Amino acid sequence: MTLAQAEKGERLIIRSIDDSQMRMKAIRFGVMEGAEVICAEKLPSGPVVIRRGRQELAVGRGLAQNITVERVGGARYRRRRGRWCGRLFSLSR
Repeated sequence: MTLAQAEKGERLIIRSIDDSQMRMKAIRFGVMEGAEVICAEKLPSGPVVIRRGRQELAVGRGLAQNITVERVGGARYRRRRGRWCGRLFSLSR
């Protein structure tokens, strides 16, 4: 699946970035193959906001469609009072 298809709160590992020019753009932002990220926000017809550590990055829809990702552990993080908490909840919610 692509980053553009990810749901808010999903933990993801970036598997590949298809276009070489898009790959160079992504690396400049610190997004590369093997990186674990969280889909922090998904704006309709807009960017996908990913979180890596304490950094949040808005990835444009075009770049997000060229990034192949894989879900990690089938669980999502949820946000509480403006911070990410370590508790996980299932995808069935």
